[in-house]
Amino acid sequence: MRQPILKNNVMLRLGLTTQPFKQAEECEELFHNTSSDMLINSIKQQLAANDKIQLVIGEYRSGKSCLCRRLLCEAPPELSICYYKAHKRPRIDDLFSALLSDTRLNGSSDAQSLAVQAAKRVFRQLRDNQQPVLLIDDAHLLTTPVLRMLFRFQDAISKQNRGKLKIALVGERQLQEKWHTLDNAAPADEAVYTSLIRPLNRQEITSYLDFRFALAGIKKNPFSDKQLQMIQKESAGAPGKIELLASDILNNGGTGFKVLSSPRLLMIAGAAIIIAAVATSYMAGWLTDSTAEKLPQTTEKKVNVDISVPDQPEQIAPAQSPIIETTTKTTTPTVKNSDWLNQWPDDYYVIQLVGSWQSEKLLQLAETLTLENELILHTSLRNDKTWYALLYGVFPDRDAARDAIQNLPTELRKSQPWPRPISTLMRN
Repeated sequence: MRQPILKNNVMLRLGLTTQPFKQAEECEELFHNTSSDMLINSIKQQLAANDKIQLVIGEYRSGKSCLCRRLLCEAPPELSICYYKAHKRPRIDDLFSALLSDTRLNGSSDAQSLAVQAAKRVFRQLRDNQQPVLLIDDAHLLTTPVLRMLFRFQDAISKQNRGKLKIALVGERQLQEKWHTLDNAAPADEAVYTSLIRPLNRQEITSYLDFRFALAGIKKNPFSDKQLQMIQKESAGAPGKIELLASDILNNGGTGFKVLSSPRLLMIAGAAIIIAAVATSYMAGWLTDSTAEKLPQTTEKKVNVDISVPDQPEQIAPAQSPIIETTTKTTTPTVKNSDWLNQWPDDYYVIQLVGSWQSEKLLQLAETLTLENELILHTSLRNDKTWYALLYGVFPDRDAARDAIQNLPTELRKSQPWPRPISTLMRN
């Protein structure tokens, strides 16, 4: 996902001390307005008062993650919320690991063992008069089989007559479409409470920008009325799109671009075109000079697990489940040079994909890739010879870079890409 980052010269010109659109780290950095306050309070009341599944729908970049953060910050003490952010290749054991707050508890990674331990943890919370809640961000990325397994796990917990694992799903409208494919596994309509995230109006957009820039160190946002009108029109009131437009206007000296409504459609003019999928055979021998071994073709992950609860709550037995299938569409990046990195803060990160003594090999590799962010061909000296590194994206911190690595194609992840501070590149 492209980041709304201001260039260094823009930061200096505005007198900013920090990036205005960086991810909130503290509860006080989360934006409040009347509409979001009402929605948050409604969801909290529903979670505390009944066992209905909370289904919260928002458009792309509409502030879904901010809503989840606010729920975590403002939840009453009796709600024990476990937060899980879905990704493009979701698995049911990832959800169990999230419930345990430990991705590999006791060294176990199989879904059956994780399900047993997750159920025990939920039972302990219920016994201690807590109300366990599984809050899933980007829930539209969950596949239909994972949703089925999730609801069967919830049903298995409730059959013990000790309480129920509560579920809050926050995602885009595709989540509602998947709901219709669940058949009998879908909860009854009366067991689901649906809410919508409302876009910001003109006054709220101004307040939002004032808030973000105040946190960054200046008292008022630097936009004219005309620019604010453009931001309102092209962002449709979605905070994430507002941030992208605002950063582009400031970085480009007053001009912006139109933000499309889906990350799969996001294309900046002249920077991306659609090309053929990655050809595995092209990658052989390009990752390093010492390796000519072909990388394996991408395989679809399969998860076979079901949850059923016998008489004893400590035992949960597995059964077969459908295969989880996911596909990802991306766009072709433009290859930048080392100088392009000078505009970013030194403490930002890139992902180093591969290195080689031969730039031609890396450029050929770049032509086969279909990725969302920019590729950079960085040059440095090693033993008095020019060494080339193919880098990917610019990210505000190491965690964001690590998350992006998990979304890379399997072929690239096999080469063990790693996050690297820009400062280490500029000094080479």
